[in-house]
Amino acid sequence: MKFSEMKDAIADAKNTMRHAEIVTEEMAGLIVGRLRSGKVSGNILKALKAELQDFNATTYLWKDK
Repeated sequence: MKFSEMKDAIADAKNTMRHAEIVTEEMAGLIVGRLRSGKVSGNILKALKAELQDFNATTYLWKDK
């Protein structure tokens, strides 16, 4: 792989991550209410629960780690 191809691949990955950040709220809205009825693995539910432990629902702020 040439250096320019590698550089283009990194730029493409950054662009993809930027787009993923933009649609995060939309994706989260899609799963609300569907976690119980959907076929979500226990590992994913466990990871979501662990992530949300750091969110304060009263202040709408994330805890600093």
